[in-house]
Amino acid sequence: MSDEVILDTPAVEGNEVEGSVPETKSWISMVPKDMAEKYHETLNGFDTFDSFVDSSVTSRKELDTLKSEYEGKTILPGEDAGEDSWNAFWAKAGKPEEAKDYGVEEDDISSIYHRANLTKAQAEILTKELGDFSTKSSDTYQKERKESYNETVRTLKQKYGDNYEPRMRTAQAALQNLGGDHLVATMQKKGLDNDVEMLDFFVKLGGLMQEGHIPAGVGVAPNKKGLAGSYDTMKGLD
Repeated sequence: MSDEVILDTPAVEGNEVEGSVPETKSWISMVPKDMAEKYHETLNGFDTFDSFVDSSVTSRKELDTLKSEYEGKTILPGEDAGEDSWNAFWAKAGKPEEAKDYGVEEDDISSIYHRANLTKAQAEILTKELGDFSTKSSDTYQKERKESYNETVRTLKQKYGDNYEPRMRTAQAALQNLGGDHLVATMQKKGLDNDVEMLDFFVKLGGLMQEGHIPAGVGVAPNKKGLAGSYDTMKGLD
């Protein structure tokens, strides 16, 4: 049997005890001296060897249960966790080390993904969904634009009748003379190339230019009144 633990008895003066220590439970004598001294405070919390063993076995079972429950899982850092702890957490969760590792062609998008701590799997899903959304939005816009074009054509044909095509050529000529491709592009960008009132305005303006009431604009011979340039179909109403 191992040596018994012998604790020094402090000097006693009168009724006072200097440097007193808690009474050592008798069962601790079964514990090796070095361990008894090292864990004296903990061991002394158990009245008997049996209670110590029961507690140890129970604690081990609880530890094994926790280990089984959390094994392979990534634990969320606490509120006071530093940047390094969070970086380690996101890395375990699947965040690439660098933005370029997302495999997205647009560097700006990759940088946003990285700052948002997205995993590679999350980034792949988001990239696909954004692409699908953009396609659907474009399709919807084109559909609405086509419907607007058809409605504009119907309205103008009702207004001009057989003169529809000549009037559209007049409007196109006015646009080209006054602003050229830049003005046409601006109208298209703002959705005015299919606007009935805007087109009617250029029809009237072109008519005034043909009659010589308004300078014809660029490309006109000095001694010639009226429009210059082609009379192509109105852009946006092709």
